[in-house]
Amino acid sequence: MLSELVRTPVSELDGVVTRVLGQLARDAGAGWACLFRMDQGRMTPTHAYASEGLPAIDCAPDILLRPVMDRLVAGQTVSVTDCRDWTGCGALGSFVTIPMREDNVLSGVLGLGFAGQHEAGPGMLDRLAAAAGVLETVLWRRQQEKMHIATAQRLEATLAAMPDLLFEITHDGHFAEFSAGPERLMIVPHDQLKGRHYSDLLPADVSEVVRKALKQCLADGRIEGIRYSINLSEKKRWFELTGATKPASEPGRPPTVIFNVRDVTSDTLMRDELTRLGKIVESMSNLVCITDLDENIVWVNAAFERQTGWTLEEIKGRYFGEVIRIPGMDPDNERAVERAVAARVPHSGQTVNQDRWGNRYWIEYNVIPLEDSAGQLVGFVSIETVINRLKEQEAAMALLAQSATEARQRLENAVRALPDGMILLDDQNRVVVANSAYYRIFPQLESYAQPGASLRTVLEKGAELGLFGPGGSKEARAAFVEERIAVYGRAFDADEVQLPDGRWFRRMHTRTSDGGVVIIATDVTARHNQIVALDAANRDLREAEQRLRGTLQAADVGMWEWDLVSNLLHVRGNWAQMLGRQDAEEGTFEMADFLSIVHPDDLERLPSPQAQAEPAGEGFSEFEFRMRHESGHWVWVLSRARVTAWGADGSPRIMSGVHLDVSDRKRLERQLQAGRAYLSEVMDTSIAALAVLNERGEITYANQEAERILALERSALRGRTYNDARWKLETLSGDPLTEEELPFRQAQAKGGIVRDIRFALHLQDGSRRVLSANAVPLMPADGERHVVVSFSDITEELAATVRLEEARTRAEEMSKAKSIFLANMSHEIRTPLNGVLGMAEVLDSIVTAPEQKHMVATIRRSGETLLTVLNSILDMSKIEAGKMVLEEVPLVLSDLLSQVEALHRVKAEEKGLELTVLTSAGADLPRMGDPHRLIQVLNNLLSNAIKFTERGHVRLKVSCRAGKPITFDITDTGVGMTEAQVERVFESFEQADGSMTRRFGGTGLGLSIVRQLVHLMGGTITMHSHAGSGTTVRVVLPLPESNRPVVLTAEPDTGPPDLSFLRDRKVLIADDNFTNRLVLSEMLAQTGVALTLVENGREALNAWQEEMASGTPFDLLLLDITMPVLDGMGALLEIRAQEKSAGLLPVPAIAVTANAMPNQVADYIVGGFDTHLSKPYKRKELLHAVHSLLRS
Repeated sequence: MLSELVRTPVSELDGVVTRVLGQLARDAGAGWACLFRMDQGRMTPTHAYASEGLPAIDCAPDILLRPVMDRLVAGQTVSVTDCRDWTGCGALGSFVTIPMREDNVLSGVLGLGFAGQHEAGPGMLDRLAAAAGVLETVLWRRQQEKMHIATAQRLEATLAAMPDLLFEITHDGHFAEFSAGPERLMIVPHDQLKGRHYSDLLPADVSEVVRKALKQCLADGRIEGIRYSINLSEKKRWFELTGATKPASEPGRPPTVIFNVRDVTSDTLMRDELTRLGKIVESMSNLVCITDLDENIVWVNAAFERQTGWTLEEIKGRYFGEVIRIPGMDPDNERAVERAVAARVPHSGQTVNQDRWGNRYWIEYNVIPLEDSAGQLVGFVSIETVINRLKEQEAAMALLAQSATEARQRLENAVRALPDGMILLDDQNRVVVANSAYYRIFPQLESYAQPGASLRTVLEKGAELGLFGPGGSKEARAAFVEERIAVYGRAFDADEVQLPDGRWFRRMHTRTSDGGVVIIATDVTARHNQIVALDAANRDLREAEQRLRGTLQAADVGMWEWDLVSNLLHVRGNWAQMLGRQDAEEGTFEMADFLSIVHPDDLERLPSPQAQAEPAGEGFSEFEFRMRHESGHWVWVLSRARVTAWGADGSPRIMSGVHLDVSDRKRLERQLQAGRAYLSEVMDTSIAALAVLNERGEITYANQEAERILALERSALRGRTYNDARWKLETLSGDPLTEEELPFRQAQAKGGIVRDIRFALHLQDGSRRVLSANAVPLMPADGERHVVVSFSDITEELAATVRLEEARTRAEEMSKAKSIFLANMSHEIRTPLNGVLGMAEVLDSIVTAPEQKHMVATIRRSGETLLTVLNSILDMSKIEAGKMVLEEVPLVLSDLLSQVEALHRVKAEEKGLELTVLTSAGADLPRMGDPHRLIQVLNNLLSNAIKFTERGHVRLKVSCRAGKPITFDITDTGVGMTEAQVERVFESFEQADGSMTRRFGGTGLGLSIVRQLVHLMGGTITMHSHAGSGTTVRVVLPLPESNRPVVLTAEPDTGPPDLSFLRDRKVLIADDNFTNRLVLSEMLAQTGVALTLVENGREALNAWQEEMASGTPFDLLLLDITMPVLDGMGALLEIRAQEKSAGLLPVPAIAVTANAMPNQVADYIVGGFDTHLSKPYKRKELLHAVHSLLRS
């Protein structure tokens, strides 16, 4: 039996042990047998046997073994011959216990019981001791096997839970039997690895990494930290390889290597990100300093070292304040920083610091608490921006703003004073402004070319009126309009056109950077008339020349003959007639008489006969001079003469010639010279440089502006080529300008005009200018092709554009800072205001005495006035920033007027005033507009009228004629204003005078906001007032009629909501402000809800988790947004995530916050809140929100 016990498998051992106990009992004559095992210091029965016919006994160790335990521990066999008196032994009369020992420590007991008294002999005890030893050995083996199995199971579970891969690789690179790890990281399943070589499964680059790692591990016994990447499921992942050799199981066999492969993709990406962030911080121009909790410096970046002159090694461990602060310089700021550090909250501001040499500099800083990965505060980070230049610029901004205003005024005056017609369009081709010269040119269009009118409308009306365009059919006019709109779509265009009324205009337009269009119309009719006159003069000149030739042919000229001997002049033909003389066609004059009628200045021009001393028949002299007409004016005469007779001595004797009247030609020549001089002067006074180049690129003409830009005189410019050594042409980016890119070459290649070709010009003095050029090819009369190039120096213009862009960027940053300030201001005011108004409302429901009621009402009225001021400032900020968006929905004026009248009637009756609201027919028709802003305008105007009226009446009269704008007239019999007061009453923060503020209160923003809202709605507002005689305000609004139905957004007030359903509902309130928690709890005190109040989001999350675990979850969450430790958004995000993972319905949540800007409210709803309450709120609003959420 004992041999069977030794051979029995562990799984079948219990049955065999029981049979062995039975055999031992029978051999010893015992009725019972029991086996005890030591388990964690206590004896526990594991196997028992009772002979047939005997009852089972209780083998409790406390009954049988405790009295003999000391002897058993000492290794003694104990025989109790009589135990019938022992409590709990039942039918047992005597028993024998044999200790079972392992490593000389009691590990179990074998016991045999007898029904009567019995004493075992020595032989039996020896056999029992031997059996106990065999049982101990077998049971110890079973225990070890169980431990091995448990260990193997734990190891298997551990390997399965590990995120790493484990492989056993043979010395030659084959996978052994052992592998473990997540299947998702495996290239092939584990069961397909054994016996395969790693190079069959891994990419070549990874195989090379494994080969080197295997070789190094076999050589050194261990490797670690080897990283490589591999693509899994089309995604790149990083792994880290660690390995160690495993000795061979048999001597003489090579060892294997156990490789641990860990997925370090996230770690690698994090390291890369940290490296990048480190480089960014180190290279930042901002000053960065990290301190510990005691504000001792831990680390600074390079920018900090450069600015302060201190190195990290010099100041590490020193107190931050003593390094850069100026003692006593900014005590308020120092206290604010100390409070923020003590409260462990972020803080920002501006202050003056100093470097190691005492040089001061302005900074804008942000101090941020620094937490470790566990969320524990370990120090602070200070990020600073040096704003010396900003401070200097702020000082200059006022001067710049004033200069800009003056420049704008000068520009507007210049536009009004322009002799040319000018019209400015926006980027939608709508009229922005047209000057008076434009209306003088086209007076018929003055009522149409008004701001807001479309370009198409102006063109169509002008074509219809016959002011411009082809006229004729409607289709022709439409085609003309489309053609002009397409032309105005270009960046630039200029041409000359004759209008139907005969006038000539040069029309030019330029697209501005914001997409608008500037159109200039210059009347060039006079110049065209001059050109026509010049053409006519040229024709007259040619005709005169033809007549002269005809006269000569027909001898219709004045002919003369001068006898040099007698000094007499013989004339004939038309000689006398051209001078208006009544002499006969032929006559004789003394030469002195002839010279007396020649212009004195021309006497020297007359030729000397001796100068004509040439052989007869050769040589003519031709000259022009003036002779006096009989009527007194001078006649220009062309004289052509030669010596026709010579004396015997060879001296001239007779000179003959003809006289032609060339007065008309001279007059035309003078006109032509004047025209040329005028054109030359125009080109020389042009603000654009002009140059003419021939086909070889040589300059043949340049005006004065070209001389200035090219730094050469005109005479030095002629004949120079575009690539002259005195200058260098290049692109704006600095590359050489190729010949094909030159403006005159582009014009030649295109065969037409090219515009705004921009390039850079380097001169010999080292200066660099940026030019913009236009070029057009010409074909002069001589047949050689030329190109006219006009160019302008736009260097300063581009620099100004850059400066304007920088100024715009700074303005946007200042606007952003202003928005942040307003949001913070709103939050900081609304939070305490919530406590004031909330507790006042609670107090109002408690007190009953009229005097106390009056006091509470005063508190509430003052708080609501402060809230109105805050909302007015925010409205004004929206308007100034251009962020005020108006609705366009159907509304009914009669409904809105009823609301306005009901709101103000009580106040009017309190002051004893008569309030009258009069409406015309049509007030009940739907119209389009913004009802909220319209009510705001009317409320403000009526409130002012009632406020400033002590006696009499206030009247609102509304005119709603069909097809006309709506007119609102608000008239009062109040204090009135002077003309000077009326002029400034619409300005921001202005009232009629200081006494008004002291007497009636107010910020002076109301009417400013009203005017801005009216203008946003496309309307007008005017005010007429006289001191002591009341005031009349007229508002005209274009509210078009609507065919859409009016949607009622407000439900009728059916009285207070039924709050009985709130009893015993559980509500969690989280707010770091004690007053806010008190207001909420007091407002909900009478509803029967069970409140839980906590101070931050972390406590709220813990409370929610505790209630969920207890099975009594909260019915509603009221969470503040801005809280320490964890804010409301973060807390709700955690709650929503846990609800989703647990499959729970989301608990209703209300954001109770002073951050109530529209964009912030949108963020709350997107973040999981069901609705929000804006601080300060009323109890009615709170109960309505709670009622809506818990009822639904």
